[in-house]
Amino acid sequence: MKIKRTAALLSALVLTCSAVSCEEYVESSESKKSKGLLHSITTTEAVSETETESESTSETESNTEDSSEPASVSSFITDTTPEPAMWKVTDPATGNHLNLLGTIHIVDLNEITLPDYILEAYDECEGVAVEYDMSEVTSDMAQIQELASYLVYTDGSKITDHISPEAYANAKKLLEDANVYNPIYDNYKPGAWLDIIQTAASSNVEGVKAAGFEGYFTDKCRADGKEVVNIESLKIQAEALTAYSDDYADYLIKNYKVEDVDPETQNEQLKFMYDKWSTGDIDCFVELFTDNSAVPDDLKDDQEDFNNKMLFDRNKGMAEKASEYLKEGKQYFFMVGSAHYAGDKGVDDILKDMGYEVERVA
Repeated sequence: MKIKRTAALLSALVLTCSAVSCEEYVESSESKKSKGLLHSITTTEAVSETETESESTSETESNTEDSSEPASVSSFITDTTPEPAMWKVTDPATGNHLNLLGTIHIVDLNEITLPDYILEAYDECEGVAVEYDMSEVTSDMAQIQELASYLVYTDGSKITDHISPEAYANAKKLLEDANVYNPIYDNYKPGAWLDIIQTAASSNVEGVKAAGFEGYFTDKCRADGKEVVNIESLKIQAEALTAYSDDYADYLIKNYKVEDVDPETQNEQLKFMYDKWSTGDIDCFVELFTDNSAVPDDLKDDQEDFNNKMLFDRNKGMAEKASEYLKEGKQYFFMVGSAHYAGDKGVDDILKDMGYEVERVA
C-alpha cells in the first residue's frame, strides 16, 4: 500500500498525540464538518474577540452544502475482533503490576469486539490512566483558556509571520474548502493549524471518533466508580502539538495537498493504521513517524527535534509516570497511543531498562 509520506506523517499524529483534537468527536455525515476541541476553543474566543467575523463564518458554514459523501468507518474496520498490543509490567521488589495497552485514538468501540485480555485487565484495575482526559477541558473554561494560551502567539505575531505566504494560502484554502476556517486561526501556531487540517481530513470518514478508545474507557470508569487519571499535563500535550520549528511546519503545510484530505485517501490511511494496530504490528508506526526520506536535508535536524519532543521525550515521561504508579501500588490500566511503544525506545523498553519485568501479553 502506498501512503503519501506527508499525509501519513500527519495521520501518525492521531496515534501519538491524543491531545487537542481529541475527546470531542469528529462530526459524522449529518454536518460533514470537523469540530474537534480546537474548533470549540476557537469558537469560544471568536465570540468574545471577533464576534461579527465569527457569526459570519458560522452562517457561511451552516448555509454551505457539501455534496460529497464521506467514507464510512466500517469500510476500514474489516477485522472487528482485534488483538492489539498489551504488556504486563511488574515491580520485582513489590510484586505490584500494571497493564499497558497500545491504543488507536480514532476507533469507535461500538464497531469492534474487544478481546478478553483487555476486558479482564479493565475488571481488575482501580482506574484508567490516559494521556490526557480531554473531556475535562471541554467542560472547564479555565482549562480551555490555559490550552489556548499554549497554542496562540503571545508576542503579537500571527501565523503569517512564521510560515510562507504559499503555505498559509494552502492551509487556508484547505480549511475554507472544509468549511472550518475562522479568522481567529491566524493567531494560532503552525501545530494547531496542522491539527485542525488533520481533524478536517478525518471528518471525511463517517463515524471516526478522535478519542473513541480512551473516551469509551473514561466514560466506563465514571459509570463504574473507578478513577480516571492523566499521565501527562495539559502543558505537555500542547507543547508536543506545537513542537514544530517554523521551517518544518512550513514544509509540511505547504506540501499538504487537496488529495490528502479526500475520503478515499483518508480511508486508505485509516485502514492501514487500523490493520497494523489490530494485529499488534506497531513498530511501523515509529518508522512511519520518523521517516525522513522525503524531507529536505536542511530540515532533517528540525524533524528529528520534533520527533524527540512529540514522541521520544514523552515516552520517557510516560515511563516515569508508570514507574510512579508501580511504586505507589496504583493498579491503573495504562493506555497511550500505540506509537509510544513502537521501536526500541518505547515506554515498555524504558521500563525494562529501569529494572522492571516486562512481559508482552498480546
